[in-house]
Amino acid sequence: MNICNTCDRKMVEAAIAMREKLPEQEQHEAQRVSNECSPALSSLSCVSHTPSSQELTLETQWNVGIGGGIWTTGLLLCEYFGRNATFFSKVLYGKRIIEIGSGTGLVALSLATNALFKPQEIVVTDQKDHLDLIERNICANIAKMKAPIRVQEFNWLKDKETKNTDSKVKALCALPFDVVVGTDVAYCQELYGPVVHALCRLSGPHSLILLGVTRTDTNPRFFQLLQEEGFDYCLTPVADGESSCTVAGGFALLSVVRRVGS
Repeated sequence: MNICNTCDRKMVEAAIAMREKLPEQEQHEAQRVSNECSPALSSLSCVSHTPSSQELTLETQWNVGIGGGIWTTGLLLCEYFGRNATFFSKVLYGKRIIEIGSGTGLVALSLATNALFKPQEIVVTDQKDHLDLIERNICANIAKMKAPIRVQEFNWLKDKETKNTDSKVKALCALPFDVVVGTDVAYCQELYGPVVHALCRLSGPHSLILLGVTRTDTNPRFFQLLQEEGFDYCLTPVADGESSCTVAGGFALLSVVRRVGS
């Protein structure tokens, strides 16, 4: 993973430090550095494990909210796709993919620019305030695109409150997506219900959901809600076949599927 900006380099160094299992106090300090270092424009190579990976140019913009930055679980999911590119070239081929709470568009762009994956389409979603940032990042990387990608507003907190009355959201959810991805979307308890509601709306019996979570932000209640709504989940395996990709106990990538018969 190569970072072309000094401040971004600090962010990746923080993530690497966490992988090396620092004591808890130092882990918190590393995350603080990661959160504070967010330049206006970052040139970022998220995945360097396959010949098909591309360097991404990403703008970050904190005045739109916390989604305007680059977060550790997003980087981890990009790395996970890169390390398992051969496997995902079969899983993602011809599939419909949606990212919820996309923020900068990092994960969706890493999928759209990988020549091995060849999905049918990628839909990048977030609240309205984040869409211009996502559009700019798509434009900045348009020459590298290997798959169709489009941006749509999907505020899953508002969607639950309005009881599914928005016609554009109804159209978005008319057919289940094959793959749903989201990182750091369940970062406070008030969001757990809306996130699970969104997963119910967007997925079907055969959908694969990949989530990046932070232990300190995502408590057991979120997983209880997943189970109550008919989902099963497990930690994703890492490339060497281990059972977990948790980083220093602080971050994890989860595979979520609908329980058979739900």
